Amino acid sequence: DSPFEVKPNVLLPMFVDFKNTWSKPEVRSTIVENLVKYVDDDIDWIVGLESGGSYYAVALANQLGKPVSLLRKEVKEHGDKNFMVGEVPPAGSKVLLVDEVYATGQSASRAVRRLKEIRSQCRLLTIFSYSSDKEIQDRLGIPGTALTYFKGLRHAAKERGLLNDDQVAELTRHVNIYRNTRYE
Repeated sequence: DSPFEVKPNVLLPMFVDFKNTWSKPEVRSTIVENLVKYVDDDIDWIVGLESGGSYYAVALANQLGKPVSLLRKEVKEHGDKNFMVGEVPPAGSKVLLVDEVYATGQSASRAVRRLKEIRSQCRLLTIFSYSSDKEIQDRLGIPGTALTYFKGLRHAAKERGLLNDDQVAELTRHVNIYRNTRYE
C-alpha cells in the first residue's frame, strides 16, 4: 500500500530490484543462462553499469570468455579519478552494456555517452525494463533489450488475479509518468 521512493522525491507503487538475487545461486544461474541467449557473437567487451549491472556483467563475461569492466555512475573524485573500474575498452570495441533495470534511461544514457566518448559501439541488455526495445532505442540511440518487461509483469499479475483492471490502470499510469520523465 505504501509507495516506494525509487529516486529522491519520486514515488512508485512498485520497486524492482535484482540485487537480492545475488545471494541465491540458482536464481543467479537462471538469469545468467537467459542473458547469454541475448548476447551477439560480435560483442568484444562487456561493461556492467554500477551497481546493479556489476554482478551480471562479470558473470556474463566469465560465461562467454569476454573482457569486462564496470562503469561508475560518477567519476571517482580520488585515486585514479576514472569513470571505469578495470580497463577501458579499446576504441571501436563492440560493447554490451549490462544493467539490472532500465527505468527512466538516466543511468544508461550517461553510460552510453561515456562509451561513445571512447568511440565504442554499444548496445544495452537488462534483466527488466519498464520500456519496450523500441522505446529504449529511441531514447538512447542504441539497440537495447531485456529479459522481461513491465508490460509482461502487468499482464501476468492481471491474469493471476493479483491486480484488477483499476489497479493495472493506476499502476500503468504511475509507471508511465516515471519512465517518461527526464531526471538529468
